[in-house]
Amino acid sequence: MRLTRNTASGWLIRLVLTAALLLWEYAAANGLFASCATRFSIAGGRVSPYWNTARLSSISGGKPPRITEHPSDVTVPRHDPVTLQCSADGYPTPVIEWYRDGEFIISSSSNSASSTTSTASSRILLPGGALFFLRVVHSRKENDAGVYWCLARNSQGVARSRNATLTIARK
Repeated sequence: MRLTRNTASGWLIRLVLTAALLLWEYAAANGLFASCATRFSIAGGRVSPYWNTARLSSISGGKPPRITEHPSDVTVPRHDPVTLQCSADGYPTPVIEWYRDGEFIISSSSNSASSTTSTASSRILLPGGALFFLRVVHSRKENDAGVYWCLARNSQGVARSRNATLTIARK
């Protein structure tokens, strides 16, 4: 049997191939990988698909981090507790890092207590990524006031939050 664009079978094959091409175009435009499979049965002069699958998956196998909650400016009395919020999504799960005035201060990259706790002013990195101060310090030796931001990092990329200023008010 000769299949041409003018036969019903030819139109069916053309329709399936067009759908596959559209899927591939969509995948390419959205950073995805498309795979399609169609098997045809030719019986009694008719061509019909008897199974058809299509699958979209990420080319890189992951999703870059995206900050979902940014820290906000806050003013807090000296020696009071405060939390700077930060959360991110992505795949693999991003590591959260905190910076103050451009200097790295704490990270969730390791399970060790030293990476999630900073003794300088009792800073603790909470499981969701927020930075908790048991009590803020403002003295000549130590000062928690400054401009903070968080960084979310995974194998797919890096995302940086907006800046948040921590101001310490005198009681």
